[in-house]
Amino acid sequence: MRRDAAISRYEETEPEVLLFGASPETFAAKNWNVAHGRAIMASDVDSARNVCVLGASLAKRLFPFGTGLGDKVKFLGINYTVVGDAAYAAALVSRDLGVPFPLT
Repeated sequence: MRRDAAISRYEETEPEVLLFGASPETFAAKNWNVAHGRAIMASDVDSARNVCVLGASLAKRLFPFGTGLGDKVKFLGINYTVVGDAAYAAALVSRDLGVPFPLT
């Protein structure tokens, strides 16, 4: 796990965003729900894709005019494609400012 700023075409955060690896099983095990888009899939892990799912608060901050699906977000100098954002009910629990990406 690492903390850094998140940068979208609309906004840049303080270096408070938690970037952590996740697998498709992580979402089910943690009871995390996705409001828009999808969770991390096995093919993302197998192909080491630079994709991510945003926590609800982070998604709203970085993409105030929509979901951000398909847009890029930069963390630690790497561009990730947003494939989903968490439902507020799940809100990635304490990781509402978190960003799961495929654990490879």
